[in-house]
Amino acid sequence: MAEEAIEREVARLRDIIYAGRPEKLLEAQALARLKTVVSPVGSASTDSEHFFVDPNFWKKLTTEEKLFTMAHEADHFILGDPEYIKVWGLDGRIFNIASDCYINRRHIRQFRVRPEFENNIITPRTLAKMVREIGEELGLPESKIKDEGWFEEAEKMDIYYYLVWLLKQARRAGCATCEEAFKNLARKALSGDVKPSKYSVEDAKIRREQFKRTAKELEKRFKTAGREAGDFLERGFGLGRRMIRWEEVIEEVLSYIAFEYISTWKRPSRRHPSYPGYYKYGMPGAVLLIDVSGSISSEELGKFMTEVKYLMEEYGIEWATVIFWSYDVVKKMEDISPADVPEVVETAKKIPSGGTLLHKALKEAMKYASDDRVVIVFTDGALADSPEELYDLAVKASSQFARAVLVYTTENPAKVGKMPPTGWTYVRYPLRV
Repeated sequence: MAEEAIEREVARLRDIIYAGRPEKLLEAQALARLKTVVSPVGSASTDSEHFFVDPNFWKKLTTEEKLFTMAHEADHFILGDPEYIKVWGLDGRIFNIASDCYINRRHIRQFRVRPEFENNIITPRTLAKMVREIGEELGLPESKIKDEGWFEEAEKMDIYYYLVWLLKQARRAGCATCEEAFKNLARKALSGDVKPSKYSVEDAKIRREQFKRTAKELEKRFKTAGREAGDFLERGFGLGRRMIRWEEVIEEVLSYIAFEYISTWKRPSRRHPSYPGYYKYGMPGAVLLIDVSGSISSEELGKFMTEVKYLMEEYGIEWATVIFWSYDVVKKMEDISPADVPEVVETAKKIPSGGTLLHKALKEAMKYASDDRVVIVFTDGALADSPEELYDLAVKASSQFARAVLVYTTENPAKVGKMPPTGWTYVRYPLRV
């Protein structure tokens, strides 16, 4: 009977969640598509099919806090978080934390919740406090310690990658208290609530378009509500087009393993001249494995290499090796510099296409493996390797290089089991979305 009472209350609150808050019509529509399930889940969660709620958690909430919880789970559904979390090889714990911050900072301004409730969920203030404590523990420079204002404005995936970077620094330093701080954060209410969905990313994209149309209708009916909802959806749904910005991923990978660095106005940033550039010591070498099987266009390769050139210049990387591959290692260019990048692109254009077997190229890359180097694979992702043949080699690469990144254009190899889901960072090249 208690379960039925909660289900009835959820249904009632769903129908009034937008009372005085027209922008919450989006959440009301989302909740109407989620089946309420009363279950001992700790607080609440969703898998894009159900709204799971813990009875013990629920009965301690005020009405506004119940509405907050419902809107929170509805937004995970609207944004497609349960679909994206399983596809991109993300760290589920960190993704939940970043997503919660992105969603909660909006609802904190719209629902009247008690201080004890706010203190028990993830907010910009929560994250800023933890980051400050970890940053001081690790002795990070002030420029690397993000404040509450940054967490209030940052995109979801910017928050995600910053936290991934911070956790990496903590583990590198062997900071047990820092690791525990992340664990404590993940134990907060509503954290860990995004569960993998049975639906696909394509389903999430269709859902996105439906809710975007609703947001436009809201804008016609209400002056501010539609804009508020539209901005939230536009920024959140940006993940569908560029959920992971590959340029930023590679940039973060390089900065991960720069053991010492200083920012300097003597060397302005090439991308943003009004900001200081970086002068780094102990910067890694890079091994670039470029797929020339024919599925990647010259335009795509050119844009990829242009970004690589910028990163080499910006971070002072003077050593890199390029390995062109298709069914085998086709050509190798060692000790390239940023000035050699145009030659690399022209060379690739002249190489005949072939099959797509990564393991031979990866074996060649292992000759350059070092704990201060990165390996970056650029491919369409449609690999013909047998999973068993590639798996062990890929695991070895991820352990012997400082970082391993796979940038793909069409098919995620991790999704079909051709690469290990851990140890590699997967990122989709945005041109073919």
